Amino acid sequence: MKDEAGNLEKFAETLVELMGGQGNIIKLTNCMTRLRVTIRDMEQVDKAKIEGTDGVLGYVAVTDGIQIILGPGKAKTVADLCLKLMQGASSESPSVQNQGNDWEQNKKQMKEAHQRGRFKEAIRNIAEIFLPLIPAIIAAGLFAGVGNLLLALQEGGTLPREGIWNSIQLLLNVLSSGFLAYFAVFTGVNAAKQFHATEVLGGMIGAISISAGIVDFSQSLGLYNNEVPLNSILTAGKGGVIGVIIGVWILARVEQWFRKRIPDTLSLIFVPFLTLLVAGSLFVIVIMPLAGLLSDGLLKFLNLFIGSSNPVISIISGYILAALFLPMVLFGLHHGLIPIYSVQLQSMGGISLFPVLTMAGAGQVGAAIALLILAKKVRNQTMVKTIRGALPAGILGVGEPLIYGVTLPLFKPFITAGLGAGFGGAYVMMTHVMSVAWEPSGVLGVIVMQPASMLNYLIGLVLAVIGGFVITFLVMRERDVAEGILTTPLQGRVQSLESMQDGVFSEKILGDGIAIEPSVGEVYAPADGVIALVMDTKHAIAMKSKSGTDIMIHVGLDTVKLAGKPFEVYVKAGDSVKRGQLLMKFDMEMIRAAGCKMITPVIITNAAEYEIQELVNMEQDVKKGKDILKLTHKEA
Repeated sequence: MKDEAGNLEKFAETLVELMGGQGNIIKLTNCMTRLRVTIRDMEQVDKAKIEGTDGVLGYVAVTDGIQIILGPGKAKTVADLCLKLMQGASSESPSVQNQGNDWEQNKKQMKEAHQRGRFKEAIRNIAEIFLPLIPAIIAAGLFAGVGNLLLALQEGGTLPREGIWNSIQLLLNVLSSGFLAYFAVFTGVNAAKQFHATEVLGGMIGAISISAGIVDFSQSLGLYNNEVPLNSILTAGKGGVIGVIIGVWILARVEQWFRKRIPDTLSLIFVPFLTLLVAGSLFVIVIMPLAGLLSDGLLKFLNLFIGSSNPVISIISGYILAALFLPMVLFGLHHGLIPIYSVQLQSMGGISLFPVLTMAGAGQVGAAIALLILAKKVRNQTMVKTIRGALPAGILGVGEPLIYGVTLPLFKPFITAGLGAGFGGAYVMMTHVMSVAWEPSGVLGVIVMQPASMLNYLIGLVLAVIGGFVITFLVMRERDVAEGILTTPLQGRVQSLESMQDGVFSEKILGDGIAIEPSVGEVYAPADGVIALVMDTKHAIAMKSKSGTDIMIHVGLDTVKLAGKPFEVYVKAGDSVKRGQLLMKFDMEMIRAAGCKMITPVIITNAAEYEIQELVNMEQDVKKGKDILKLTHKEA
């Protein structure tokens, strides 16, 4: 355990360094699976090295920084270690330490902030409000789900209505409602934190929205519908968390206005009083009714598709929603759906959108199983290990390790997983599956489904897994998952290393590989990866492929003596490159005129780790992009 903790501390220290050091980090938080870092200067972030760091599942650039995918549980631990490192380096907290006084940098940040899309900024704010609540949402959802299941069993006669089972059911109800009943309050607190208002005042806005006194106030103004309370212009909970977020945003502006104008000696008393008087009154009289109209309109629009009695519409809408959910997760837009879940739960007594969207994770699981079979077939041990590590989390509803560690890097499975998920979404929508909460998902999600929906939810998961598996298996080929398919980096005639006149290469002292007599003076990347070294004399380039293969391309023999004159290199050490990307141009005539041989060895310097299969015949002419070598990890 001590070794593991020490390794994580070094890991956190490495990440802070690769992000440009603590001075380049404005804000560092985490969600379930990723670090979310607001960066001062993106040019100081070493993206390639972060992606190549063992333990990093993925890297996402966002408008104001980066997100580093680490996986469930680990993200929180590493975030705490990073913050501890940063606090240890300064007497001030990271947020204060990193605000900085560089006016030029601050101007740049403000300019970039104005250039951000308002929609993306709104989604980011919503995500920051709800992300800290996810652990409580999951716990409360599980309590509610199990409690509802016990209640259904009691009503069906399977369990007694009295005694210990009844007490357990009531206890679970208390545990779930302790959070869900006051969800608006927690939302208000976090919204205030996000909008830089006093947090307890934000919580009060949330509490006001669910206060029983709202009904009395509404009746006094004639805005209450006694026959159908939910149709009232103003009632407790009207507008839901959408209204609370808007209300707290206004509260933040009002509070800032008063703080600028009221002396410090009087601010403790009068700022909160006047802020709540103004913002609270606006919230109850204006924002709650307007947000209620917005929520009602949104619900009616969704019901055109989600609540349709036409099975064709249900099937099509369910398929599309499930198929498109993975891209929403990729861009972080899925957090913007939480207010919609809340509106549905309040107005309908259940959530129909959430079960449909959870099918996306099941599609990922199916795609990953197909890739696992293919990876085993070509003995890609790296991919096998990655999939095996990510699958349990995916089955339990945490899809990001599979997205960023498996399907997205290959891209095609990312698409096929969504297409497969659509079948589960179509079935779940058609059978009107409803949940009582919006977390957790995956197999555990069955617990938060209404009892009558549990079987259909499980059937939907199975269909999504099968869909993702079948489509991925049909689309993907062995070469797509082979650990080391190298394409020719030069156009020309293939020769064996043994035929070369340089003993270092012909005796394979540096490693195994192949040689090419070039017909065109251009060098291309033979695989996706990172440039490890460019010689000062420019005649040789070394790179590490994404699968860990060390590759060296040495243009010509004895060309080191030309001091780089015939060569023009377009990459540098640390650059990420894609297969087929132009790395170098060279003047063949100049090299020949200097008496140098043009034959170019392509060496696998860690060849001892692989079984190497040649995919071309010797003395064969090859063009750029032709598969030349297949590398398979040797079994331990």
